[in-house]
Amino acid sequence: MAFPEAFRLAQKKRRGDPPLLLNQNVVRAARGTKLHDLKADATRGERGAHSGRRESLGGTCAQDHQLRVEVEQRREVLEAKLRELARGEVPDEPVGGDDAAAAQHLLADADLGVRIAAHEIGARSVVEGELHGTGTIAPVRELVIVIQDLYLPEDPAATAALAGGLPRLPGLAFAARFGARAILPGGWRPWLARWLTRGDLAGVAPARIAAAAHATLARAEGTLWIAAPVHLSAGLSRVHLDHRGLLYLRPDELATLATDFPRAFSGSGFSLTPASPRELLLLTPGIEAVATAEPARFAGREVNEALPRGPAAAGLRRTWAEMEMWLHAHPINQARPVPVSALWPWGAQGEAVGNAADAVPPSRAAFAADAYVRGLWHLAGLPCQPVPGGTDAVLATGAGAVLVVEVGAQAPDSAPSGFAEALAHLDERYLLPAVRALRGGHLGTLRFIANDRCLSVRRGSALKFWRRDRAALAGLA
Repeated sequence: MAFPEAFRLAQKKRRGDPPLLLNQNVVRAARGTKLHDLKADATRGERGAHSGRRESLGGTCAQDHQLRVEVEQRREVLEAKLRELARGEVPDEPVGGDDAAAAQHLLADADLGVRIAAHEIGARSVVEGELHGTGTIAPVRELVIVIQDLYLPEDPAATAALAGGLPRLPGLAFAARFGARAILPGGWRPWLARWLTRGDLAGVAPARIAAAAHATLARAEGTLWIAAPVHLSAGLSRVHLDHRGLLYLRPDELATLATDFPRAFSGSGFSLTPASPRELLLLTPGIEAVATAEPARFAGREVNEALPRGPAAAGLRRTWAEMEMWLHAHPINQARPVPVSALWPWGAQGEAVGNAADAVPPSRAAFAADAYVRGLWHLAGLPCQPVPGGTDAVLATGAGAVLVVEVGAQAPDSAPSGFAEALAHLDERYLLPAVRALRGGHLGTLRFIANDRCLSVRRGSALKFWRRDRAALAGLA
């Protein structure tokens, strides 16, 4: 049977290129389990060697060849689109072999295959990508990046104003355009407990989780709080918390506060324990656990509505005010460029820590300074590593890792730059390299979590090239 004209033209076009199925494994006919390693110009004897085994594939019909030509044409169009994305979506990334490899990984994730019916037997031929035949496919891994202090205003107009003052954030913008968006009703901490396969800890009070890494507090009697050092700006009738008001303390400053606190509150049974550069654990026997918001949720906003209210909160409000007076005259504030005006208590409500659950896969690594994350990994029997300066160490961990970063940590308290510059620095240091790793085939899934939203992108997500560009914060609104 003569080949169609389209196939002859395609063969002429491919002259000098390797055959389509060269060195590829193709599942044999009739759903057989044996793989055939196809080579160019197999000899007549090699072809005859298989004729006595079951039913020979023989020559494919004209429509099968035409289908192959059409698939090749679609592949070329798709690869061209992916190269356009590679050039335009993430700037400052070299275009060339890396982009071709990234595109090929995307093609593989799209399950691009060709089904050819040979002699009406229903044989299935799986065509692997040409670039995959020349290299090793990276292991499928998952990276979760939590921006723990990025919360957007509830007012859409305020969010739009905030987004308008931001520079381009290419890493976050990529996820906003191609990512699947999910809302996390309870916030990122319960989600992370479930991701760690410790759903039994999702409802536990955050302060109790954080205290698990401290032997003296793990079974302490009394109400435990996470106490965040903050700088509040007081106006005539309002109190404001700037993004730079979420403070980071040096180890010596934390130790000084923890040592001086029992003397200032002698007889109360209260205690302070350093937990992280921006957190202490406050033990308050006799104070009822009431709902209080995490201070990061009010960064850049007025905080009056965040203060605890109601008769049950009377003890906490009194203690809060006493701590403010104590800090106002404390020596550490004399040397600090931004003084600590309050210790913001939160995270006391929730369940107690129960018995240990099933073992956690050791491939789940954590990089965080956050006290909750460190306590969660401690309860899982796994180490929590410090936050690195980039993503290289995180990408080398294995099948799953979480990296918890903070916008505020990108600039010291005294830095003149504000929130926008710090967020741009975070994108450049962590988010953009993670996107490049995804597009280069070194990650299978990448998740960005902030503002109780999760943006999930996979190696094949960029195949949705018809999606329009979106503002970086649009996916988190």
